[in-house]
Amino acid sequence: MTRAGCRLREVGTTNRTHRADFEQALGERSAMLLKVHTSNYAIQGFTASVPEKDLAALAREHGLPFVVDLGSGTLVDLSRYGLPKEPTPQETLAAGADLVTSAATSCSVGHRPGLSSAAPGW
Repeated sequence: MTRAGCRLREVGTTNRTHRADFEQALGERSAMLLKVHTSNYAIQGFTASVPEKDLAALAREHGLPFVVDLGSGTLVDLSRYGLPKEPTPQETLAAGADLVTSAATSCSVGHRPGLSSAAPGW
């Protein structure tokens, strides 16, 4: 990111992030809105997060692409097999994301693949 001249601006806190936190961080030089999923830990208790559909709407209001990084990622709903529910790229695109990325490490053994899924038009 540094070599490309990009600047990442973090918003909210570890356990509480609201739409207003994202709104206040956006400016005339903003190029995209990014949300990173907590893929290898869970935050419990006094928490708040912004649903993807709300962030997609905010990004559109500002003419920005909305990107979601799903972390390790999963391609199917593993809750059918008794495992914890994790968002899939399909669900995230349906919620309004323009681009979904993931490391895809849960889909591979011995490799470090990456996956990207884009909404039509991107």
